[in-house]
Amino acid sequence: PQTEIAAPNDTCLTDSDFSVSVEMTDGSAISSLDSLIIYGKITAGTWSQLAVFVNIGGVRDDFQIILPYEGIWTLASVGVDESGNREPLPQSGDVVVTYDQTPPTANALSAIAQNDTIRAIATVSDNLVLGL
Repeated sequence: PQTEIAAPNDTCLTDSDFSVSVEMTDGSAISSLDSLIIYGKITAGTWSQLAVFVNIGGVRDDFQIILPYEGIWTLASVGVDESGNREPLPQSGDVVVTYDQTPPTANALSAIAQNDTIRAIATVSDNLVLGL
């Protein structure tokens, strides 16, 4: 079988527990899928098994997973059909999601009022360095 995780509606998550949809990409029916393994990795890390769903019999195509900690995650699915044929783990993954529940912080260092202008100097940070 060949499976792929479809991108969730929102790829920036504030809750570690969320649902992913899985699609068959080889033209076979989801009913041919016996079990499914969801893997994840942070940035350039190594793959970790996040969830295993067994005896699914192809009766569902959405699966609840829990990310263990905040970060930018690449997710991948590996399907196993009823005959025991196992899909290889994709090198690049299926979808990238960001799990970030820590709000950014801002600290004002100084402010100077001059005429009609206020000049403020502040530091802004985010625990995941997502462009702040």
